[in-house]
Amino acid sequence: MSKSKSDQESKSEPVKKPSKSRRELTWYEDPNLRNLYVKSASNAMKGYHLPITTPKTVFTGTNSLTDFTIHLGAFLDEDEKRVLIIVDKDLRKFGERVAAFLKEKRDIESRIFDEVLPEVPKTKINKAIDICKEFDPKVFIAIGGGSAIDMSKLILLYYEKPEINVNQMMPPSYLGLRKKVYILAAIPTTSGTGAEGSFNAMIYDDTRKPPVKVAVALYEFCPDFVVLHPDFVKTMPTWLTMGTGMDALAHATGAFVLIGSSPFTDAMNIAGIELILRYLPRAVKRGNDMEA
Repeated sequence: MSKSKSDQESKSEPVKKPSKSRRELTWYEDPNLRNLYVKSASNAMKGYHLPITTPKTVFTGTNSLTDFTIHLGAFLDEDEKRVLIIVDKDLRKFGERVAAFLKEKRDIESRIFDEVLPEVPKTKINKAIDICKEFDPKVFIAIGGGSAIDMSKLILLYYEKPEINVNQMMPPSYLGLRKKVYILAAIPTTSGTGAEGSFNAMIYDDTRKPPVKVAVALYEFCPDFVVLHPDFVKTMPTWLTMGTGMDALAHATGAFVLIGSSPFTDAMNIAGIELILRYLPRAVKRGNDMEA
């Protein structure tokens, strides 16, 4: 019996395997997913697009660290008093100060991870996760700017969901985090990114060639507690005060004109713009002006 034409063609033209050199696309590099997200955002009704997420409690003023520590001590059981402090090497002194304060006031044990970099590399996250596996912290406290706070969010993600593929996560999402780490707290030392009040983070995936930045947005990334203490920002150099202040102004202005804004966010952004315009020139001129 002679073989059919289709059988002959299937033998002569073997199926090609996918090229191993083709790198996986992030969601925003995939044209179909990117277009879907852009269309859904542009067609959204004003005030209806996204839920409003904010920290549960914001502690402010010179007593803010004390208030936060008391609150934390009441929340944790005796066998849960373990905190991982995430900070860069230049700000380790702040981490040591917070660790000593937690120990003195509420007998809370701390470990300090001081390998935060301006970009959040995936390989550094793995190192922090090794500490988590050994220490079993129930609280993360990020001290620093956007990089430190972003890193705390990403450590939380990969510690609780090591199998997650952030490249294919369309923002924003829920993943059911906080099974291992109950509390995410932030003590900002700059005023630019607003990472202490947002559910966004940026990861620098240095395992890819070439490396690529990936935006990750989870509602569970919004910190539970924020400590706004003047001691943690008064030593900022003038250029950093100016730069982060203008960054904050850009964020507030952009969020105000955003399609997905709401009366609540509009009020916050208008107040933010007014405060920045009023106090930023003073803060740049006199770094020790605590009111500014």
